[in-house]
Amino acid sequence: MKHTSLKAALLAIPYLFAGPLACASADLRTDGLGTVTEQEDAEFSEHLHVLASEYMEGRLPGTPGIDRAADYITWQFRHIGLKPAFDNGTSYRQPFSVGSKAELEGQSMSLSMKGETKKLVSGAEFNALAYGGSGKVDLPVTFVGYSIPMGPNQYEGYPADTDLSGKAVIVLRYEPMNDEGGSRWRNDGWSYAATLGGKYRAAASRGAGAIIMVTPPGAKDAHANELESVATSEQGQPVDIPVVHVTPEVADLMIRAGDPEHRTLADLVALANEGSAIVDLQGVRASIDSEIKREPTMTNNLGAILPGKGDLADQYIVIGAHYDHLGMATFGTRFTGQMHPGADDNASGSAGMLTVAKTLSDAWKEIDGPVRSVLFLSFSAEESGLLGSQHFVEHPAVPLDKQSLMLNMDMIGSLRGHLEVGGTASAEELAELVSPIFAKSGIEVQTDVSVGSGRSDHASFDRKGVPNLFFFTGLTDQYHTPDDTPDTINYEGGAKVAHLCANVALAEAVNEGPLTFVKTNQEEDRGGRRQRMGGRGSMKIRVGIAPADYSGTDGVPIARVFPGTSAADAGLQEGDRIIVWNGEKVATVGDWMAMLASHEPGETIDIVIVRDGKEMTLPITLKAARSRGD
Repeated sequence: MKHTSLKAALLAIPYLFAGPLACASADLRTDGLGTVTEQEDAEFSEHLHVLASEYMEGRLPGTPGIDRAADYITWQFRHIGLKPAFDNGTSYRQPFSVGSKAELEGQSMSLSMKGETKKLVSGAEFNALAYGGSGKVDLPVTFVGYSIPMGPNQYEGYPADTDLSGKAVIVLRYEPMNDEGGSRWRNDGWSYAATLGGKYRAAASRGAGAIIMVTPPGAKDAHANELESVATSEQGQPVDIPVVHVTPEVADLMIRAGDPEHRTLADLVALANEGSAIVDLQGVRASIDSEIKREPTMTNNLGAILPGKGDLADQYIVIGAHYDHLGMATFGTRFTGQMHPGADDNASGSAGMLTVAKTLSDAWKEIDGPVRSVLFLSFSAEESGLLGSQHFVEHPAVPLDKQSLMLNMDMIGSLRGHLEVGGTASAEELAELVSPIFAKSGIEVQTDVSVGSGRSDHASFDRKGVPNLFFFTGLTDQYHTPDDTPDTINYEGGAKVAHLCANVALAEAVNEGPLTFVKTNQEEDRGGRRQRMGGRGSMKIRVGIAPADYSGTDGVPIARVFPGTSAADAGLQEGDRIIVWNGEKVATVGDWMAMLASHEPGETIDIVIVRDGKEMTLPITLKAARSRGD
């Protein structure tokens, strides 16, 4: 099917296969839903082609593309006959904010170098960035290198008590480089230490009044020659001082004019590659005036309810999948600026969820006895850090204690061997419930997950004590690339996974007894996907916590402490908040992750936490990270 022909299907595509499924026999837990039907195969294919089409533009939160995808999914909910889940049953949408969208209102920049003034050309020699805020400053300029406080091999970018108050600082992009222009700390790409937000906050926390970013000459990166702008810069958590990007020629001009030793930009880059490189540029001032307007970026979780019957109707099975992806890609990939269709990740899971919704809706019509309700959820902003599922569990449409089981489908479109299903140990009775279903499915099921058990939206439910299963067919070479397109999908396999998920849901729907949640070692890590693309490989240690909130700017709040880890041995507890790490203030989870790359197993450092409103200092001895197979 050519997905480019599906544009007109967005709001009112006729449902092509409306015939009812064969009724399951009386003992639904045993007999299930039979074999996969042609209808399910066709539905899965249709949904995936629509959601991964060019018309959806990669489904990035805050863009027209994801709004079109939301319209399509809610239309399907309505067509199947499901009830709205939100606002007391009046809406299929649960809006929430995922940061803000920045627009440039005005910018100017000039340099004063030993009495001479040079006005820079906007868009050619400099641009304001969305990482910073509005402001008008006139400040002396200081070169500070990479603005990385600490790194591997005892790298120290800032000496103790560095004070940048009242200065505009030149900050190098990326991280210490080797002779080939690549990272000294990773063999492929850049480590967490190169994250721009952390570098800027490190400078701002030391008093800097403005930041002048420059790309170091010779950097081996596809975007090294691009001058970023408000439109192209990923915001994250912006600092409240002006941030601009200048060309290497402009930075070199400032350094040559003001360095007491008459060095060049290349000379200071070489110095910063080795460690601290704080150089006041004598007689050089920067005058920056930037005005940036910000509007909240909104997106929606989507939800619909298939009502149950009898005594079990007030209990719910949750079946979820995230429908967002990377859009034109400003994060999470090496291929920034290119559309990422996200066919496997996660149009496949969304197509599976819609297929299950139709299958179960037909089956529920034939059930006379007690049966649980089903809550179907499409999460947004999963790629940004499980933000949608986190928002849902904090603002659930139905009480969490009424949610008996959460089933999550994420990347189910590449079934070529075995299916991975994580979470069977998340309830005492769950393995016994699902084992006969797996055995009859015709699919080889492996009950652990190759990427770690907490890398998707089910982790948000697990943190709240809801038993959960994660259906996953593994990473592919197309993962987080523009090549994750519909032609790479195993449609028959995806429909089989969806059918298996429906059978598990049916078994739990008529299961009279409760599932008893078991707190497992399931790690929640909403940055996990991007880490696989180029971050965590540089980390030799594992702390052993799950952060409770990835969007905050006041430390790392702890949702879970895993037994036998450095965190557990140090006495960290759920509800604590890490605010200082090895003498360095921690603002965000991203900042903290960058700090971890500097440590070796066996080191003991001091951290400061907030517990019950009081600050405490604790020593923590860092243990080695687990190997991939652990």
